[in-house]
Amino acid sequence: SIVTLAAVQGHTGTIVDERTASVTVGSDLQVVMENPSSEGEVESAIEGVGGIDLEVRAVHVPSLSLYLEGEDPLQTYVILEENSDILHWYAQALPGDDVDAALTAYQAFTFSAGEDAAYTLDLWGSGRSGRDDSGDLLLDADDPRSDDRTFIWDEIAFDSVNQTLRVIPHNTSLRYIGVHEFIPGVSVSEMDNSIIIGEAAYRALVGDDAVDSLKASIWIVDIDGVDGDELSALRANLEANALFDSAMDWETEHEKVERNGGLIFGTPGLLSLQFVVASVAAVASAFVFLTLVLSQRQTELAVLQAIGASPNQIRRLVLFEILSIVIVSMFLGVVLGMGLALSFNGLFEVFGFIFQILGTSGSTIIERDLVWPWLQLGIVATAVFASVVAALWLTTRKALQSDLASVLKGE
Repeated sequence: SIVTLAAVQGHTGTIVDERTASVTVGSDLQVVMENPSSEGEVESAIEGVGGIDLEVRAVHVPSLSLYLEGEDPLQTYVILEENSDILHWYAQALPGDDVDAALTAYQAFTFSAGEDAAYTLDLWGSGRSGRDDSGDLLLDADDPRSDDRTFIWDEIAFDSVNQTLRVIPHNTSLRYIGVHEFIPGVSVSEMDNSIIIGEAAYRALVGDDAVDSLKASIWIVDIDGVDGDELSALRANLEANALFDSAMDWETEHEKVERNGGLIFGTPGLLSLQFVVASVAAVASAFVFLTLVLSQRQTELAVLQAIGASPNQIRRLVLFEILSIVIVSMFLGVVLGMGLALSFNGLFEVFGFIFQILGTSGSTIIERDLVWPWLQLGIVATAVFASVVAALWLTTRKALQSDLASVLKGE
C-alpha cells in the first residue's frame, strides 16, 4: 500500500509540476521583444543569438475586446492555426477531453467562454440555475446548448477629411462550444472572464491584412532539440541581447515550481524516494520473513516427509499455501494504496489552497488528476513475487535435505 501511494502521488506530482511550468511559459520559451516584431523577425533574432541551425517556431496569442450589444466588453483571446503545434496543450485547458477536436472546432466560427464570462452571457456550463455544468465539447450545431451570439469589435479610424476619430463597428456571429480553463503561456488571472475565438473569426473582425502583418511584443517559441541547461543558457543569452526585453524558459520555470512550491510541489522527490525505499523494504522483508517462517516449519515438513510425502508434493503444498497468502495480500495492499492515494489527493488540494492564501506557494490552474503508474507497480510486484518464490525454494530445499532423524528428535 505504501509503494502504491508513493508511486501514484509521486508521478502525479511530477506531472503537475511539469504542466504548471508549461501553463506559465506556453512552450519552450516565452520572449518579450524590445519593440513589436513580426513572427519572422522574432525567429531570426533567436536564431541569431542561438545559432542558425536552430529550428525555431514562434507564435503570438492576439487579444482584443469584443462585446455583445448592451453588454460590457470581454477580453478575447485568439487561437491561431499554428498554436496547436507550438503551445503545450492539455485536456484541462479547453472544452471537452479531446484537445485536437477543440482546436479544430475553433476554426469554424465558434467561441468558448471562461466560467465567469459564461455566467455573464447566461451560457450553458456557467453554473447558473437550469444550466448543465458538464464539460462536453459542443460540436453539434443543432444542439440546443450551442447558443449563437453576435459579437462586435469597434475599429477606431481617423477621418482625414473631418480631422476626427470615428468608430467603425465590425461584427460576426459565433457558435458557443463550451467552457474553457486556460491558454498555455497566457496569464490565467483573466481567463475566467474571457472568451476564446479562432483565426477565422479573428480575420472576419479585423481583416486579413491585420492578421498577415501581425506584430507584437510577446511571443511563445518552440525550439526543437534544445532542452535542459542548453535551454536555460539560450534564455540567458536572449535576455542579454538588446532586441529582447525579457525571456523565460520552461526548464527554469520548472525548477522554480519545484523549489518554491513548498509541500505541494516539493513532495514528488520525497515520494519517489519513499517509493524506492518502500520497494526495497517490501522485497527484503518478503524474503527474510518467509525464510524465518519456513525455517520454523522445518519440523512440520520433516513429519510430512516421514509419513510418505514426496519432495515435489511438499514443494507444491508450501508454494500453494504461501503464494495464496502473498497474492491476496498484494492485491489488498494495492487496493488500499489506491484508496490512500485518492485521500491524499484531496489533502494536497486543501494544503495547496492554504499555501496559496499564505503566499508560500504559486497558484496553479492545473488539477491533480491521479496518474496510475502500472508499469512501476508491476515491476515491484514482480520483484516481491520473485523474492517469495526464491525464499520458498531455498528454505524448502534446505528442509528436504535435512536429516529427518535429527529434525524429529529435536521436536
